[in-house]
Amino acid sequence: ASLVGSEMCIRDRYYTKVIVDLVIESEKKLNSIANIDLLTDLYSRRYMINYLEEYDADDEGWLAMADVDDFKKINDTYGHNCGDYVLNFIAQKMKNICSNCVISRWGGEEFLLVLMAVTKRGVLEICEEIRREISAFPFMCGDVDFSCTVTLGVEMYDKQKSFDENIVCADKALYLGKTSGKNRVVMYGSENETGE
Repeated sequence: ASLVGSEMCIRDRYYTKVIVDLVIESEKKLNSIANIDLLTDLYSRRYMINYLEEYDADDEGWLAMADVDDFKKINDTYGHNCGDYVLNFIAQKMKNICSNCVISRWGGEEFLLVLMAVTKRGVLEICEEIRREISAFPFMCGDVDFSCTVTLGVEMYDKQKSFDENIVCADKALYLGKTSGKNRVVMYGSENETGE
């Protein structure tokens, strides 16, 4: 009887371990789904909000809000698969150019980049490179080629301001770029502007 009880105990421990391992694996998958945008493989908005709320670096940090210019027209003209291709391409281009950045798909056709330990000149150069390379790329969907541009609004991350206040400043710079011709990089609170 004790041998049977011992075998049952071993079997119970085995099944308990299997169940615990499955729960842990499921939790990892759920966290990944919550923190990673499935289309672009960038961080999600939720992840970025948590990241910035805990951001406490001594290095100078910058926010860059990027928006695909006339994205609705791309979707309406070439279809949503083409729009997805554009978003994915832009995400990968930003990751390649700004490998030390934390980048999220902020929503729809907007992206938020956090650049750390870089000067004002450096952040403008990185954002301008992103803008320039996307603008120069010959997009192709099926047998149709077209161009695409992005506008970026840049704000120095101010730890004295709330997370929302910092985002609003980056968004205001983005809005200025959009209303002054698109396809440009605009620094919040400054006339510094690059682009066409």
